[in-house]
Amino acid sequence: NNTKFSCGFQTENNFFPVIFNKRWNEVFIRNEILIWHRQKADFDTVWVLNLDSLVNGDTIYEPHYDTTITSWQDTTSLDVTDTLQIELQAQRLNSLHYARIPLILTKSFVFKKINLEVQTGVIFRYLVYADYKVLDYSTGRYNKIQVNKFLFSAMAGIKLNYALIRHKLFLFSVINFNYPFRSYFTNYEIQPSVAVYTGIRVHF
Repeated sequence: NNTKFSCGFQTENNFFPVIFNKRWNEVFIRNEILIWHRQKADFDTVWVLNLDSLVNGDTIYEPHYDTTITSWQDTTSLDVTDTLQIELQAQRLNSLHYARIPLILTKSFVFKKINLEVQTGVIFRYLVYADYKVLDYSTGRYNKIQVNKFLFSAMAGIKLNYALIRHKLFLFSVINFNYPFRSYFTNYEIQPSVAVYTGIRVHF
């Protein structure tokens, strides 16, 4: 059994594929104006005396027709309500890139081919580059999220190594618990995390 303390410099790259999908109904009210064009014809008959008929001793009246056409239009205003379904879809890949310095204390227990390591320590992170935006559904534009530059977290974990080939090939499994004292994002809640992974390590 042995105990060791390790310190180093590492880079951490976090990628967050995000899909935005929202569907809603919007109600529009439009005003329609209906116009009717109308006409009315009035017919008047006027009887006119034919003066030539008086020469012959007859009195003859001839009809003359007078037509009066009246035009006008009627206007009606009407409000019409329409419902339009709108669907907004977008996707982007957000990313956060940190330089980090882990300070880890490791206690090892060796049982033949099995090596059990218990770890605890702290990790300091410094933000190198951030490309993290969220979609504002009201405007359809992406807004940047304010990201904390300095992070500090405590960690504890267990690592199990099994020697498939002595000093050469190892099968390992790791479970880590991480508790950040500050969130990635300003004004966001702190979210502890648990990571579990396994793999094969080869020594050359």
